Amino acid sequence: MTKPIFKCPNCNNNSTYSEEVVVELVPGNFNKNKHHLIWRCDVCEQLTYKIVDFTKTFQGTYDPPKIDIKEEFQYPYGFLEIEQDLPKTIADFYSEAYNCFKIGSLRASAAMCRATISAICDDFDTKGEDLKERIDKLPLSSRLHEVAKNIKWIGDKTLHNKVDWAEMNWNNGTIEQMITFINTIISDLYTQERKSKELSSIVSKAGSTILKKEGSKNKK
Repeated sequence: MTKPIFKCPNCNNNSTYSEEVVVELVPGNFNKNKHHLIWRCDVCEQLTYKIVDFTKTFQGTYDPPKIDIKEEFQYPYGFLEIEQDLPKTIADFYSEAYNCFKIGSLRASAAMCRATISAICDDFDTKGEDLKERIDKLPLSSRLHEVAKNIKWIGDKTLHNKVDWAEMNWNNGTIEQMITFINTIISDLYTQERKSKELSSIVSKAGSTILKKEGSKNKK
């Protein structure tokens, strides 16, 4: 039997999976059933948990039933690509914010978004009497300074239970924006810096090669 192929949410590879556990959620329902599935990726060997809905539709006496498979839930939720130069503490907070968001733990995600901003300030060793002042010392544009302070503010009010989320109409979209902007901040502070250094290295190496070639020609 051919193994199923999924994009692994742990390693992001299109890999085959080995079946670990299958449990029926609605035993005995032949036409419509749900299953717990636990798979092990054959590349990274990490587990993925899914809930899938199998629906069988009979097409006649001699034809096999049509089977529709709908995925209702998966954990991990998807591969979150982390900037390779991002310090582990920041990466951990950022990943947790993302995972909390994906399962609907919005307040927890807001808190982790704030923690991510704080960890970035720690990494850049910014000084100030409070986190708001430290954010202003980050090498960011004024627009991103305001975004980071807004993320910090929402996290503060959530942690200290000083705001009614329903009254403020804060929801999934609110947290999604926070996570998106954190990704922009990380890109600005870490990804662009790394890529800038890589480009400088390429130019420097090419320049040295050209100078050597020109020097050899002049000697002739």
